[in-house]
Amino acid sequence: MNKTFWSSVHFGFVLCLFCFCTIGVFAQKSTTGVSAQSCYKAGQEQQSLENWYEAVECYLEAVHINPSYGDAYFALAQCSAEMGENELALTYLDTASRYIRNRPELINMRGFIYISLGMISEAKEQFEAVLKDYPNDVDARFGLAELEILDGRVSGAENQFLQALQRRPADYKVLISLALVSDSLGKTTNARDYVNRALQYYSGNAEVYYLAGYLAKKQGELEEAESYARVAIKLDDTYDDAYRLLSTILYDSERYEEVLDICSFRIAMNRNKADAWYLRGLSYVALNKVQEAFSAFETGLEIDPDDEMMRAELELLVCETTRVEDTRRKQWASYHLEKAKEYTAKYFSVQAAYEYQRCLRLNPNDVDSRKSYADLMLTAGYPEAYLSHLEFIQNQGAADVRIDDIVEGYRSLLFSTLSSRWGVEPFYLDKSRWKIGFYYVKPTTESVHSDACKITTLMLGDIFSVSSAVTVSADASAAKNFTDAFQRARKKGYDYFCLVETTETERDISISCNMYSARTGNEAGKWTVYRTGNSCFANALQRLRQSILTVMPYYAKIIARTGTDVLIDAGRMDGVAKDQVWTVFEPESVRSSDFGLGLTFSQNNILGTVCITDAGEDISQGDYTQLGFYDRMNVGDIVLLIAHEESTDSDENGADGSSEKSETSENGVVIKQDRSSQDPELVRMLRVIR
Repeated sequence: MNKTFWSSVHFGFVLCLFCFCTIGVFAQKSTTGVSAQSCYKAGQEQQSLENWYEAVECYLEAVHINPSYGDAYFALAQCSAEMGENELALTYLDTASRYIRNRPELINMRGFIYISLGMISEAKEQFEAVLKDYPNDVDARFGLAELEILDGRVSGAENQFLQALQRRPADYKVLISLALVSDSLGKTTNARDYVNRALQYYSGNAEVYYLAGYLAKKQGELEEAESYARVAIKLDDTYDDAYRLLSTILYDSERYEEVLDICSFRIAMNRNKADAWYLRGLSYVALNKVQEAFSAFETGLEIDPDDEMMRAELELLVCETTRVEDTRRKQWASYHLEKAKEYTAKYFSVQAAYEYQRCLRLNPNDVDSRKSYADLMLTAGYPEAYLSHLEFIQNQGAADVRIDDIVEGYRSLLFSTLSSRWGVEPFYLDKSRWKIGFYYVKPTTESVHSDACKITTLMLGDIFSVSSAVTVSADASAAKNFTDAFQRARKKGYDYFCLVETTETERDISISCNMYSARTGNEAGKWTVYRTGNSCFANALQRLRQSILTVMPYYAKIIARTGTDVLIDAGRMDGVAKDQVWTVFEPESVRSSDFGLGLTFSQNNILGTVCITDAGEDISQGDYTQLGFYDRMNVGDIVLLIAHEESTDSDENGADGSSEKSETSENGVVIKQDRSSQDPELVRMLRVIR
């Protein structure tokens, strides 16, 4: 009896357990019969192809079927981080942590997300917590190494990887990372040794050959780099990064037809590869196939409208190869017109002015843009400039009755201005003071965009065209070195020349500009501008232009005289104010300084002084007092504002909200930026390896 009873109990227990398990299995299936595991597997396939949206859809279906599916939540966090949704990724990680225990990859990922959010100390805590329990964890070492590089200590990153190598002597990720770090430190021999060891241990690994090719390209060994890239493709014919690397190597080797073939292949595999369209456009430009280049760039910008480097190359090509009357210019300029309206609505007048300038550079005959730009000038307190722009619209025959009425009204209001009294048209005055040449040396460092340094240099030359104080020329051909740039600038009679360097990642950019005297070759100034976030390239260009113009030595010229009343070609827009006293010199007695930015002159060459009595927008009137018995002042003589206080903005928030701290010299030149010690390209490649 007792035996039968316990047998019945045992049978009932087994039956209940079976029913429970069966219910659990059915609970992980949707009404359509699809299981959570199959959705997760499909998501993994899409994630491996970097199809983030499709992967997210699969994972969301998986957690809908099984709300306790920790691995699916972790995968959602990974995809969200790749899409730039870091806050959402942290939320998914919190959920995943409730169902997954003792998994260091979750903690490491949280640390990397903290880095992206700028939470450096919190990120360090995560990686150190992992290493406390898992001393051999390589990803945590990667995280600490990245923090060292972000802090400008590449040697500290090297130490982290060396510790990882002691624990995993044959880990190719560590070996390649050490190679990259060693190369950054100038230890080329060590870098090659690490690469060779990785190739020895992993001769069948496509990623190792890809990274070896990247490093060889960075060291200028294009043939070796091409060989490595082709082996990587042979090992994995779907390896898109290897195809991209090979195309950039061929582009640097000027084998443009082969570049087009690879770009066409990549586009056929995935039409949404904006970088393939970009390189395709560059190759067409090199082959002088302008219309094909336009088509490639336009398609690329349809895919990625925020690719500023591609847009810059398109606009440079437009200005160089098309007529002002080309009807397509209106379409090309529409992007900047829309951005200008957005900035105007937010009362960001500086950024709005830049966008209107870019719009008018592309489409000078656009009435709406010019009228809106004129409105900005009026708001800033410059009615004469406002009137000049409206008169330009009239002269183009594009004015309507409203504009005609406004012009007539402002002409009446401004009938007593200096320009009216003296019969001078400020709009056509040549107020250029300095000639500056912009050059670049072809970099060996791999960049997100090929020709990034060249495009940056040409864009700087382009945006300086709106400044009346300087005449800028940007050379499209790379300079061999400093000596070559110095020689070119001196032969062309420039006053100064600049060497431009560009470093970029997918999310930020750093532009360095070293200025030298074209007469002596001595250094005149240094600027390094770092920007991140949306419109980082445009913001960096604006900031660099403003930084240079702010510290350029300024002087004015006497353009008219009646008795002791004189007129100079500088006004409130140039910093002139009533009661300022300017000193008059003979033109040949003033020249640029041998060192730094400034002017040199002799006290013996002073002719007199001009006290400003009426400061207009572009011109000013003053009372002349001669020095000595004879009146030797003539029209064309130079006036300098000698006794004034220099002002520099050594701590300013950028347009994107980022903060810069700088040290300034006595002449106000920005010498150092606190982000210049970082190596963003090294960080990018280490993330690729990780």
